[in-house]
This record gives sequence, C-alpha cells and structure tokens, in this order.
Amino acid sequence: MKTLFMANSVFGSTRAFLDYDVLIIDPYLVFIEYCSHSGYQHEKIVLNKDVSNKAFRDLRRRRDEIEEFLSLGRTIFIFTPPPMRVRLLQSNGNIDYDLRKFIPVYPETSLTSGNNIEFMGSDIFKPFWDAFKDDLYYLASFKEPFGEPLFKIKNTNNFIGSIIRYKEGTIVFLPSLSVKSSMEMKLTQILNGIATKLKEEKAVSATALPEWSNHYFLPKELNLKKDILENENELNHIQQKIQRHKEDLKRLEEFKHLFTSTGTILEKIVGKVFELLGFEVAEGLPGRDDLILKYKDKIAVVEVKGVSKSAAEKHAAQLEKWVSEYLGTKNIAPKGILIVNAYKDTPILERTESAFPDQMLDYCRKRNHCLITGLDLLSIYLYIQENPQKKEDLINELFDTCGVFNKLSWQDFLHQNNPVLLN
Repeated sequence: MKTLFMANSVFGSTRAFLDYDVLIIDPYLVFIEYCSHSGYQHEKIVLNKDVSNKAFRDLRRRRDEIEEFLSLGRTIFIFTPPPMRVRLLQSNGNIDYDLRKFIPVYPETSLTSGNNIEFMGSDIFKPFWDAFKDDLYYLASFKEPFGEPLFKIKNTNNFIGSIIRYKEGTIVFLPSLSVKSSMEMKLTQILNGIATKLKEEKAVSATALPEWSNHYFLPKELNLKKDILENENELNHIQQKIQRHKEDLKRLEEFKHLFTSTGTILEKIVGKVFELLGFEVAEGLPGRDDLILKYKDKIAVVEVKGVSKSAAEKHAAQLEKWVSEYLGTKNIAPKGILIVNAYKDTPILERTESAFPDQMLDYCRKRNHCLITGLDLLSIYLYIQENPQKKEDLINELFDTCGVFNKLSWQDFLHQNNPVLLN
C-alpha cells in the first residue's frame, strides 16, 4: 500500500492525497505550518491576511480531497488534535476558525497532556501498541465518547483515541507519537498492516447475512449457540470473580505501605490498621502529623515516620511534644507511641541495623514511649486476625510497653515469593 506520512510533507503543498492508499496526519504540524509567524489579539492566535487566505484555501482544498479519499474506502490515521482555533484576517472581515476543519469528522477535545495511556482496542491495533507504547503521549482528550474507543488515559474514562467509519473509509484517531526518523518505516509498515485488516474487516461485514436468515437453523446450530451462551455466562462469572479477587488483592497489598512508604500514605495505613483493630482514630490538630487513638479507656498519641535510615531522638522529641500538648489541653496523660518505618527503601532482609538506636532508648524509656516499627504493627494486625481471642492481651502489651515493642516477629507472617505460585 502506498502511504503518505505528512511529517515528511507540507500540508499546503500541491501533492495530491488521492495518489495514496493511506494517510498519516499530525494536525499539530498543520498548526505549526500556518501559525509559526502569527501574532496575538485578545489572547487569540491571529494569522495575517496573506497567511489567512492561503490557510483558508488549503484547508478547504484538503477537506475536499479527504472527503473523496474516504469515499474510495481508504484509511486515514490522525494524531488526536487539541483545539486549534485561530483568527483569520480577511478582506471581508475577520473570522474565528478551527484548523481541524480539514477533517470531515473529529472529536471535540479538551487541552490536556500526559503519557499514562491504556490500550483498549481490538487485536488489529495491538502491533502498534506493542511497538510504540513507550513513545506515545497525548495533547488532548475527548469531551465525550466518539467512535469505537482505542485508547484512554489510564484508570479513567477519558478517551484519547478511537476509530470511526466515514463514508466508505475509516478515520483512526491515535495518541500523539514521538517517533525517530529511523522508526518511521516501521510505523508506516504497521499502520499499513492495520489499514489492510480494517479493509478486510469491512469487506467481511459487507457480506454479513441478512437479519431474516436468523429464523432458519442448520443442523447443530442451536446446540452450538446454546454452548456459546453457556460458555459466555461462565466466562462472565469467572471475569467477575477475577475482578473481585483483584480488588481484594489491591486492598491487601495496601498493608505493604507499612514497610515501604512514608508521609501521608504511611499515616493513612497506620490509621486504618488501628481502626480495623477497634480503635477510634482521630487526626491531631491542623498542621500536625500525629494521630490520637482511643481504645476503651486508653488514650494514645501516635507519631508516624517513614525514614531511609533509623529512627532518631528528634522523632521521639516530636512525639513528646504532642504528648505534652495533649496533657496540657485535655488534662489526661496519653501513652506516647512512635511508629517508624525505618530503612524504608531497603529490602527487609537487608535491614540489619536496629530501627531504634541505643542512643535514643534512654530518652524514650524515661518518658514511657512505646517504639514500634511499621513491620511490627503489621505483625500485630496479622496476629490478631489469626488469633482474635488474643486481641485484648496484645493491645494491653502495646500500652504497657516502655521502649521497643518486640513481642512478635514479622518472619512469622511475611514470606518471600513462592516460585511455584509465580511461574
């Protein structure tokens, strides 16, 4: 198939689109072609009279060509354009014009950019995705669904690519692509292959059976249809089960933040663990990163830290400040608990140094602080899940501990990857 890649040709040239079977067009290059020497007026890009007249003629000429091109059953690949509105200065008055109008139909888009893209198209487009997924980015997203979706911003319903049939041809909107000149031939070959398959697919659909033929059945046809329906129902059930398991897995894996994270993520999972253990959990005063815990008649103030090395006396000093403030405002002496995810960037088995160095222990013991790692908090939670009858005893141990809490070992609960399961 003969293909014209407009990155290597000037949009306003006289080179005929009709000489080709496949077109690859980047509207942003069209925008650059006409707007590179433009000015601004009331925050709008303004083309001078000469450029305006040429742009208007070129865009109308190309629009007519593309209409005919698609009438011949051919395929155009277009990198999804953002809004491209400009002001044209003409002798009979100024007009606001969208440079995308050379495209017969196009999605209304919003200006947004990024590269976190999810593929959701048919297998026909998989070679393109496999070859260029690391080079794709987007400059716009659809304001509403348009055609058959192919790409979207990951984990959203904001589409950035689709396929639509127009007249006898096909328009494919793709995310933008940063492609080196050495890869242009590969891009052309892959898009040619997609265009060929789209044409074959259209030919097959054109020979589809008429609706009335569904009232007549060949031998074994009903049994096959029944088997297909049963298998589809079974597949749907399995897919729903897989989705539930994925959601359960995601919730379970959140607990790994206790030994990997810092900041708000760590604070939230610490709070969640205590809530699951039956505590009332409240955040400290605005501007502070402590937690207030209540369990029956027991009160604790918790300082949470995720650090790349060991805990330090300054963390205990911060905890003691929160304890003193709580005592001063509530006239109740709370238990001080310092939870530290020490060596957060180091794999667990390589954490050979103490999380709470000796030089801070005397300070903490004098103030009745309980020192506990994120791993040990996870161990408490998992132990109570397996032994709910031990919950009260273990929570009392937490409040009674002066110094480092070491009643449990994470090795009893965490296991390294099982190659039998993962292969």
